Amino acid sequence: MSEEEVRLYLRKGKSANGEYLYFFSRSGKLVFYIDIKRLKQLLAGERDWVSIVGKKNRKAEESN
Repeated sequence: MSEEEVRLYLRKGKSANGEYLYFFSRSGKLVFYIDIKRLKQLLAGERDWVSIVGKKNRKAEESN
């Protein structure tokens, strides 16, 4: 099995629900995002887990 490097780009952004870290692919498509407030709680030991919300790639899903 060969390894393929995947490069993601990180951007901090705000929405009506709070601040998020957005991870984008090289082509500029949103791959997933994480709530910053919950991530800070995880790092401080106040939480055991944080959800990472991803976006499905419909083309890849349809070809399988």
